[in-house]
Amino acid sequence: LKCGRLRPALDSARECVRLEPRFAKGHLRVGQALRALGDRGAATAAFEDGLRRAEGSVRRALSQALAECHNDGKPAAEPAAATAPRLQPEPTLGNSHLFDLV
Repeated sequence: LKCGRLRPALDSARECVRLEPRFAKGHLRVGQALRALGDRGAATAAFEDGLRRAEGSVRRALSQALAECHNDGKPAAEPAAATAPRLQPEPTLGNSHLFDLV
């Protein structure tokens, strides 16, 4: 996929899924190749098939890819915690403020 050879990538991913249908990452690769080829419907189906089998980081990758597919190719929104403004720590005075009390 990264080299731009989409058809061979799709063929390899499909062969991977054919040999081991429970391998969720294979479904992710099929979906990614189909999406890159412009077939969002088939990509969505591949991501959904993978989600039925996935755990951990592959599940997160499949969920994100599926959300992007549903959002018309726009990147999925980041979780609220990632986009929320961060509080700036208050500046500290160090130990010098102790001398002000004397």
